[in-house]
Amino acid sequence: MTLQHISGKSAQDAMSASEPLSVVIPAHNEAAVIGRCLSSLLSSYEAGDATADAGLQVVVVCNGCRDDTAAIARSFQSRFHQLLVVETGTASKSVALNLGDEHADHFPRVYLDADIVTSFAALRSAAKALEASEALLCVAPEMRVDTSQSSLSVRAFYSVWLRLPYFTDGRMVGSGVYILSRQGRERFDRFPDIISDDGFVRSRFEKHERQTIPGSSFTVQAPANLPSLINIKTRVRTGNMELECRYPGASIGGETTGGAVASLVRARPHLLPAVLLYVMVQRLTLRRARARVATGEFSHWERDDSSRQRPATRPLRVLLIASSGGHWKQIRRLQPAFESEQLYFACTDASYEETVGGRPFFSVPEGSLASKTQLVLQALSVLRVLLVVRPQLVVTTGAAPGFFALFFARVLLHPISRLFGRRPVKTVWVDSIANVDELSVSGRQVARYADVHLTQWPHLADSVAPGKPGFSGAVL
Repeated sequence: MTLQHISGKSAQDAMSASEPLSVVIPAHNEAAVIGRCLSSLLSSYEAGDATADAGLQVVVVCNGCRDDTAAIARSFQSRFHQLLVVETGTASKSVALNLGDEHADHFPRVYLDADIVTSFAALRSAAKALEASEALLCVAPEMRVDTSQSSLSVRAFYSVWLRLPYFTDGRMVGSGVYILSRQGRERFDRFPDIISDDGFVRSRFEKHERQTIPGSSFTVQAPANLPSLINIKTRVRTGNMELECRYPGASIGGETTGGAVASLVRARPHLLPAVLLYVMVQRLTLRRARARVATGEFSHWERDDSSRQRPATRPLRVLLIASSGGHWKQIRRLQPAFESEQLYFACTDASYEETVGGRPFFSVPEGSLASKTQLVLQALSVLRVLLVVRPQLVVTTGAAPGFFALFFARVLLHPISRLFGRRPVKTVWVDSIANVDELSVSGRQVARYADVHLTQWPHLADSVAPGKPGFSGAVL
């Protein structure tokens, strides 16, 4: 492939605001995320953004795929005709990037990972910076890291990483998406067969020639758990070391030094626990990367599949818990809403086990405000049920057993789930219909622990005021 071919079909050197973008998306077994990537990219273009008059060409290069990546990508061609899907049997990102260049027609040219979420408007906005400055040859939108599905340890790591100069100085172009002008792309011929294509591209430019562009952004999904994070950071470090070996003296722009980390601790001492975790991860990944470099192991690709997993289709573990009598009758009225899930029951009356059709049933002791000992025993029994069932959803109509279930689910199970990257437990309180004039004692106290807090009487509902329940009807 010659530089003339890299430059596309047009021989013009100048770019105008109306010149189309070409977007190259290498994809290897990305069926779980390619639809999300293309939907985000094309939706704003199809919606008629003010910037959409510039035009767009998308080239998806499926390399060595053994899943439905190509079929999913082609499904978008019916509504976007400038989408080209190219397939190669070679599982190689560098091969895919070079093949994408052969089919792409336009500059500025975007290189976009398939697991990235961004919009055409964001890419067009960033690309305009290339047109506005002759000095800039490589730009990227600002990175946003989504840690909402990540464990506590991963979120702690990124709370440090996102505050360090490596990320904040505006020169960290790459990490999933970068945009090159025609002159920028002519800095090199073909993409080399290396781990870090974005590191290689970054090394082709001086700091003043590359920049992240404020006002435009892309989102990358953080790993779900700490082992996945360590694998990804090991890959990054190994890729940087490979670049240093193959291109001595290149300005790769490695991660932040210890001095910057120390400055962060002095400025934000409350981040010290997170900083300690950050340092541990960095040292561990450095040691792992050095071991791989020592053996010449550059071909091992550490991909984060934890952030690519499709939503689980297994039924939820749902715990329905209530006191006896009217509370139990009302929880049974709610049962049909959860019949497709994996149901567990708990009640203060052991005889109710006969009514649940053979499903798992737990008996907890009675408790009342008149006896603190009974309440403690009941609370411990409810905690035991939660630890055995490990529910993903807890639903109750009261009274005390339901309060303890929601309390322990929120203060204990919820943070444990986040720590290990699991789906956080959700909680629902439906106050008994018998409480006509005011909420029950438990109903008033439980608001802070309930994701959904409901009364069955509209005159008691106030879904706006903090701590007040909402109203969605009655079960009786």
